[in-house]
Amino acid sequence: MEIRERGYSVSNEDVTLGVSALGVPVFGPSNELSCAISVAGLSEDILGNEAEYAAELLTSASHIQEALKVAQ
Repeated sequence: MEIRERGYSVSNEDVTLGVSALGVPVFGPSNELSCAISVAGLSEDILGNEAEYAAELLTSASHIQEALKVAQ
């Protein structure tokens, strides 16, 4: 599945053997990419709980995006 469809990226041991990560974009008030947030850890933990971690990251990104709109 594509990153845009999923809403998050997966790094499966791309940099370090045994370490994986999930990342989500955070968009600013004009819908421009502002930053990203991620979680990294042991591959079995990250990939074994991918759906839960992704949901938390997406929720957090949404909260940050709302705060950026209010702060504008």
